[in-house]
Amino acid sequence: AKEIKDTANFIIDTAINIYNYKPRVLYGGSVNEKNIAELNKIEEISGFLVGGASLDINKIIKIKEVVEK
Repeated sequence: AKEIKDTANFIIDTAINIYNYKPRVLYGGSVNEKNIAELNKIEEISGFLVGGASLDINKIIKIKEVVEK
């Protein structure tokens, strides 16, 4: 999670320095029902791009439940 947070901060800081704009950062790594709770704690991440887990409705429901808390 630290590497993801550091990378998101780098993206945000770079955009602020170059464009004077704070972007929203989406995470598109391996997002699934097993790691979403930990990923969702990273304040710098504004949302998630779900890949393979999106093919299983039960996994999507679990991800949605965590994100909406």
